[in-house]
Amino acid sequence: IPYIYYRSGTSKGPYFLYSDLPGNAKERDDIIINIMGAGHPQQIRGIGGGTGISSKACIVGRSDPNDTEADIRYMFRQVRVNDRSIDNSHGDCGNMIAAVGSFAIEKGLLQLSTTASLDDGKQCVRVRSENTGVLFQLEVPLVLLDTDQGQQTVDYRGDYKLDSVPGTGSPTLVKSIRPQGAFTGKMLPTGNAIDFIDGIPVSCVDVSRAMVILTATSIGLDMNATREELDNNKDMMARLEMLRQKAATIMGMGDVSGKVSPKVMVVSSNNSQDGAAIVSRYFVATHLSETHPSIAMTAGQCLACACLIPDSI
Repeated sequence: IPYIYYRSGTSKGPYFLYSDLPGNAKERDDIIINIMGAGHPQQIRGIGGGTGISSKACIVGRSDPNDTEADIRYMFRQVRVNDRSIDNSHGDCGNMIAAVGSFAIEKGLLQLSTTASLDDGKQCVRVRSENTGVLFQLEVPLVLLDTDQGQQTVDYRGDYKLDSVPGTGSPTLVKSIRPQGAFTGKMLPTGNAIDFIDGIPVSCVDVSRAMVILTATSIGLDMNATREELDNNKDMMARLEMLRQKAATIMGMGDVSGKVSPKVMVVSSNNSQDGAAIVSRYFVATHLSETHPSIAMTAGQCLACACLIPDSI
């Protein structure tokens, strides 16, 4: 089964064509689970990397002819590491979506715009998520292969530096169109900017990513702690999971045991001089035993919107 393996944002994984996989959903997911090597902590018999951010896959194809807004459709698959299953609660992956446009161009799924040139240097690829229905617009950098014929391809070279990723490359700009309510149908699922769970104030926000946002001081979390220190703080992680599950109930998401959504974001004011307004720590559900090593693009969008909501955390 052919695929292209991309590092996309701070995640990585294989990208498949719908046409190269079975139409039956269970058969398709079973193949992806086997390819990734799920069910082993190192995914030793597959191409997964043994972590949540390296156990991901995307399936890509041309959009439905009736979808006039999109050129491409994609489905994200979050493959569990230690369990041979896929977490269907995840929704979109803001990191993995970035390479969907490049993959679609490489596979000839759309005709490159004749208006794209070295002056413009970008191709707009409109992508519909099969997970959430959200529309993404990707600006994929191009380079000329043949000046006479105007033949172009994806330009991966560049001097853009992404935090926490070694080396440089050419960036793809990702825009989310109408991402509010991607999981619950509402930007504020509870109808409130702030709710109180066991006396702790939280903001439950759904923009690209359903999240539970709270302050570090409200639960006594050390924002300078390392990932390992946070993961080993079992009492704190259990407390965050309890808050997450109770928040999911009032958000209308039901029982989220064993599911990654909603996710938890802990924030504090920034006392350094690096120009950032706030500091954040991002958590995956504790059944994965992970403090997220980076921040998802979808989570970043949700947090940015939450900052603009009056009276929110």
